Amino acid sequence: MSKKSTSLANWKASGCWQRGLAYDFYLQKYFNLFMGAYKFSGITYEQQHYILKKLFFDGKISAFIVEGTKLPEGVAPETTNEYPNGMIAFVPFAPCLFSITDFPIAVNLIQIRGATFIPTRRMIVNKDVVLLYIQRNKKSVNSVVEFFIQKIVDVEMTIKNNLKALKTPFFIATTPENEGKMKSLWEKIDNDDGVLYLSSSEIDAIKVLATGTQFNIDKLYDLKQAYENELLTYLGIDNLGILEKKEHMITDEVNSNNDLINDHSENFLSVLQDWCKRIGEVLGYKMSVEATSSPVSAEKETRESEENDNEDDA
Repeated sequence: MSKKSTSLANWKASGCWQRGLAYDFYLQKYFNLFMGAYKFSGITYEQQHYILKKLFFDGKISAFIVEGTKLPEGVAPETTNEYPNGMIAFVPFAPCLFSITDFPIAVNLIQIRGATFIPTRRMIVNKDVVLLYIQRNKKSVNSVVEFFIQKIVDVEMTIKNNLKALKTPFFIATTPENEGKMKSLWEKIDNDDGVLYLSSSEIDAIKVLATGTQFNIDKLYDLKQAYENELLTYLGIDNLGILEKKEHMITDEVNSNNDLINDHSENFLSVLQDWCKRIGEVLGYKMSVEATSSPVSAEKETRESEENDNEDDA
């Protein structure tokens, strides 16, 4: 069972269903952001979805050419189900032999969905199969995402508790004789009536319980956004403006943030591009990948462009 399933199960079992819902919401949010961050060419939509999903949760995937699908050299395909360079497939793997550099040199492909075309023999790395680890530490993307989600949800629940504590209840003292009138009075208060006509005794009957709770939601929200900004930076997604506006930051701070975002994005993209290159060299199958968003520009360039536009308008 995955960590996600364990966390959700524990929370629901202990009655923390709201925490479980919040965790699931943020997991879906950042999963979808990662899934939409890259676009492959040369493979189907289903294959792209499967690759990115496996990289998010498992951090690794393998590629191989299905045996018997590669056409002889010089033979042109006659149907859409024939592949000149063979049909490529992507499946999980389990290393069985390692080199002295701690990289797998042989793996067993994991049988999924009862697919009979997945080889059961030992596959030689960079000969029969090409491996991909999305992170250089061979961990999944979710291993970092989950760390931040736990912190985000903690703050989310604290905000919820602070908001609940601020809901001051009304206690209205009544007698059997005036209970109906007090209920009618409360309905007027609840309906935001602008003017209420009361006797002095009725005014004395209305009492408010003061909890003394301080309003900390704004500070807690800023903390939550700071955690989300860190997570977005890790995923290589622009986060400037979510917490603070550019005019509140100096140019060097903006550019430093942008550089860090681009570095993280380039880390993922370079690993994916290297994998596509090795697939072409080893398996003879052409595929490529690109980021769906452009790198974040330096703030200095943006401001200079705006100044030039203003000069032209003048």
